[in-house]
Amino acid sequence: MHIFHYGRLLIILVILMAMLVPEWADARAGGGASVGSRGTRTYQSSPSNAQPIQRSAIPQSSSAMPANNSHPFLTGLFGGILGMGFANMLFGGGGMGGGLLPILIFGGLIYFGMKLLRARQLMGGGAANIFSMNNAASSSAVSQPLALTENDRDEFQRLLITIQQAYNEGDFSQMRAYLTPEMVHYFNEALSNDASRGVVNKIEQVQVRQINLVESWQEYNLEYASVIIQWTAIDYMARLDRQPGAPDYVASGDRITPQNAQEQWTFSRARGGHWLLSAIQQIN
Repeated sequence: MHIFHYGRLLIILVILMAMLVPEWADARAGGGASVGSRGTRTYQSSPSNAQPIQRSAIPQSSSAMPANNSHPFLTGLFGGILGMGFANMLFGGGGMGGGLLPILIFGGLIYFGMKLLRARQLMGGGAANIFSMNNAASSSAVSQPLALTENDRDEFQRLLITIQQAYNEGDFSQMRAYLTPEMVHYFNEALSNDASRGVVNKIEQVQVRQINLVESWQEYNLEYASVIIQWTAIDYMARLDRQPGAPDYVASGDRITPQNAQEQWTFSRARGGHWLLSAIQQIN
């Protein structure tokens, strides 16, 4: 094999290793793993005893930079660059011949994007923000306290019930209205894994017992709230090739007795918008 092909394979392996993260361990919506994004607090310890985030679209930054101060545009840009570069290296690049030039351009784009991101992160807590210069909040601290109302609490309860019901029905058109795109991806991944094993997760009779606020804050144009939610639900796995009346319809779990559940859910919204589920953390 030509030495250049070895170099190409090495780059591919590096990208793949960077993409390796813990898997969503359980099918139940919100069960099994701690995933999602909490803005600049994604990798900070929660005031509760919630487990640390294990999987997030926000990379864990070095200590020399403000943690997790990413920008949605740049996140999408990096994803597009990685996707184009990865496909070009795998299939050989058309007009440019799949040679060294596409890889150099690919690397240059990543370098330029990282420079933009670093500039924004270093400026986030002090002077004007180059991405939101007309926003008065951009010159203040990155994270500030946020006061919530009883309406917010009611909304969190409604969202948990609605999301669990939509997950039970596999209704992604409904879930997309209540989840961040990142969480939609995780839920879709869990349902696909179940389907490949010939089972489906059934979640019925969801009832919220208690909601306790852990912390709420705002950063830039986004607002966040982390709450511990306790609820009960009938939660079991059913076989796709069996009818509900079949004796072996239930693959695991209890179809009759409600089970207790407790997790930390983080919701986020643009100012003036509605809340979306952006992270789930298991309770130790």
